[in-house]
Parts: sequence; structure tokens; C-alpha cells
Amino acid sequence: MTCQIIGSKKLVEVLKQQAKQKVEEINKKLGIKPSLTILMAGDNPASVSYVTKKIELARECGMNSEIIYLDENNPQEYDKITTELNNNKNINGFMLQLPCPIELKNGFNINTEKDVDCLTETTYKKMLAEDKTSFAPCTPLGILRYLEFLGIEISGTNFAMIGKSRLVGKPLFELLLNKGGTVTLCHSKTKDLAKSISTADVVISAVGKAGLLNKDNIQEGQILIDVGINKVDGKLCGDVAKNVEEKASIISPVPGGIGPLTVMSLITNTIDVCYMQNGLERPEWSVK
Repeated sequence: MTCQIIGSKKLVEVLKQQAKQKVEEINKKLGIKPSLTILMAGDNPASVSYVTKKIELARECGMNSEIIYLDENNPQEYDKITTELNNNKNINGFMLQLPCPIELKNGFNINTEKDVDCLTETTYKKMLAEDKTSFAPCTPLGILRYLEFLGIEISGTNFAMIGKSRLVGKPLFELLLNKGGTVTLCHSKTKDLAKSISTADVVISAVGKAGLLNKDNIQEGQILIDVGINKVDGKLCGDVAKNVEEKASIISPVPGGIGPLTVMSLITNTIDVCYMQNGLERPEWSVK
């Protein structure tokens, strides 16, 4: 069996061209551009790099976008700024880049209609209820699009989700279930990982542990979607070991796999928000 390493570059480009068209469309109709604001505290190099990519892509698609840097020692500043953003009609969506060193005593304080990364519990519950105005967190949405791009029918497919984080594992588990998938949820306390994932057609790992998936615990022909982010010997890698190529059928790479789709999903969510806030029908997105 020949293993395919399938990145997201082509899919991101397809979505980017649609985003540009939709931004141009609403600008022509209403004279406005979708607007995204990202709040960031601290100087974590990975976060700085990630936020920069989000801002650059938003602007490349013709959107208005900015970063607001927060004082990590001043939680009152966060509450003040988020209240202003909630009340600013020119800002369609905003998010807080995680991890965040600020102690958020009042939660994320983001209005549901502007919560483009599904950070608040209200938005999350709307997603679970399959509300048509709800938003999926950006990484799970990117993974759903990647599956569609690969031609994988979720209904009837067996999935193993490794990781139960609020931003990836838990929402993706629910989204796959809602679409008819059979899903096994694994995590750090799972005793026999190899057995738990043995019946899966698709294994998704979002743990952040290099080499977690290797040739000794995966099955022949499995599809591996790698959402892990690790640094080994100064190089970026995921949770999937190199030796799995001997057995897997398809692997999403790190870097160049789900990460760029996460960024692209933030852009499409913000455009969706802008359309709906201005009384227009939520646009459709195609992976082809």
C-alpha cells in the first residue's frame, strides 16, 4: 500500500478564492467589508506567528482586520475592550488568541453573533443544537472540510478522536456524531489506545504528543488526521510518527495540513457573520 501525504494547500486556495469573491460581493452591495479583530496577550512566539498569519490572510481576502495587544496583568482592560467590540457595529467578529495568560473572571465576554471561534458556552450550545446561525470552532470546521475534500462520507464511517479539548476534541466528536459518524473518544487516561482505535477508518489526533500514533498502534489502511503541534529538535511536527507511512493510507502533514485550514475557517466564519448581521443569506462554501 502506498501512503499519501495530502496537505491542505489546494483546499485553502479554493476557499480563499471564494472568500475574495464573497468579500467583493458584499462590498458592492452594501459598501462594507467583513471585519475581524484578534485579541492577544503575552509574547508566546507560536501565538504571535499564528495571529500574524490570520491577519495577513484576512487582509489578502479583502477584509478589514487588526490585532489588539492586551496587558496580561490587567484583566479589567480585557473586559473594557470586549464590551467596546461587542457594541461596535463595524466589527463583525472577534476572538481571543489562546493560550491566554489573563485570568478571565467574567469569561470570554463575546456576544454570540460575533463569536467566530465558538469560544463561549452559549455559542457552543447553539452548535450542539445545530442552530443554522451557529459557528463551529475553527479547527473542527477545518477538519470537516478536509474530510469532504478527501471524499470521505462521514455518515457510516468509524472515527477515533484522540483528545478531549473544548476547542477541538469535544466539538469535533459532537459534529461527527450529528453527521452520522460513529465516534470513539480517547484521551490521556485511555488505557489501551491501540485497541480503542483499532476499528476506526479515520483516526484524528489532537493531543500534542510527538510519536503518539506509530506503526505499532495503528491498523493497516487507516486515515490519520494530525492536529498535534510539537517541536522536536527545533522542528515542527505533529502527533504522528514518520514510521506510520508503512501502514496508513492517508496522512495529513504537520505543518501544511489542518493548521492552514483552521486559519481559513476563521476567515469564512467572519464572512458568514458579516452576511447574516447585514440581513443577507449565509453564504455557501465548496471544497471543490
